[in-house]
Amino acid sequence: PPDAAHAADLRACCRHGVLFHHAGLAAAEREMVEAAFARKDCDVLCCTTTLAVGVHLPVARVVVKGGGQRRTGAELRQMIGRAGRAGFGTKRAPDAWIVCAGGNGERGAVGAEKLLGAAAPPILSRLRNDDDGLRRHVLEAVSGGLIARREVMAAFDGALDAGLPLRWLAARGFLRPGGANWKDPPGEAPSVLLDDTWEPTPLGAATVGAGLGPADALEVAAALRCRHGVDYGGVAPEYALLHRLYLTAPLQQNVLGGWAHWAAFGDALKDAGKGAREVFKLCGGCEAHVARRARGLAATAESEAKNVPGTPDRVCRRFALALLLHDRIGLGPGHHQGPVQQEDGTWGRNQTSSGTPSFAAAFAARYREHAGPDASLTKCEGGDVDNYSRDAATLARRLEYFCRKLAW
Repeated sequence: PPDAAHAADLRACCRHGVLFHHAGLAAAEREMVEAAFARKDCDVLCCTTTLAVGVHLPVARVVVKGGGQRRTGAELRQMIGRAGRAGFGTKRAPDAWIVCAGGNGERGAVGAEKLLGAAAPPILSRLRNDDDGLRRHVLEAVSGGLIARREVMAAFDGALDAGLPLRWLAARGFLRPGGANWKDPPGEAPSVLLDDTWEPTPLGAATVGAGLGPADALEVAAALRCRHGVDYGGVAPEYALLHRLYLTAPLQQNVLGGWAHWAAFGDALKDAGKGAREVFKLCGGCEAHVARRARGLAATAESEAKNVPGTPDRVCRRFALALLLHDRIGLGPGHHQGPVQQEDGTWGRNQTSSGTPSFAAAFAARYREHAGPDASLTKCEGGDVDNYSRDAATLARRLEYFCRKLAW
């Protein structure tokens, strides 16, 4: 596309038979590059693992820069395996090269040989160490008709105890006992007996039907209830939209890594204006928590350290994604990609077509202030935001089903 961020660079490289591919490209740019390389319109394609791992393209030679740096043996074998794909004839025998640094360190030849010779890691069930995964499987088993606890346990071949997940699901309203003689003291979680039968509640059925995990369902339900009856009087329409975007912000993505990311997020949030901060507070965000994380301090509660849905860390991460999506919706002829520094020292006053500041530009500029002028902010480029948009659209469809099932 002529107005895409990397269009000029792609055109200049293409004239010399070279193209590049990375996560920062927009989806349309990546598709164009892949199609051009498949047609053999270019001779060389420089790429990251966005293309080097798992994409079926006609490649005669693969050159990997650095063998052991931040890679696993499986990834390295995947990349060199791009050469000589079945069904793609080449004029010469395919080959693969690994360019290593000198010495015997991880980046040297010794590190590359160690990775290539490493055995594949064992395949293990995540259910033993993934509490929410086990709860989800038990909920789906009950919803699918395996209503007795002994049948649920038999479905897992006796290797996993379904008692704790059943109690957790019942206490939080996902399951209810199906027996006619059920009596539990008021306010207490239902007990679990071998001959008890269970059935999903409306919340449990909506969760399974929407394809959500139980913990995610609790988080989105709480966020949806928070929005119910909210009076947006005095708040600009684009900030009411920002609140709705928070509801559909991807649940598993994270753009806030180290302390510099948190510091940049706190500064960019201030640059975004009072309306954005009010919505952040409405979503459960806490600027004091952002400041704590920006100082390099760990999350205070054990649940935060485990990144349990709904914790302050999770709210901040999803709100950062909502701000990136808000930028994308506001893109138009009046949008300027580059950051602008104001007289008062603030960044991000470059405007979207709706007249609101660009969060992405402010976030990137503030990140360089904290991490150094040559630091590059990853996971926030055009191609990344394309992926977040698709994830948000999927979650929006799931939430629509979730709400309809609950008659919300």
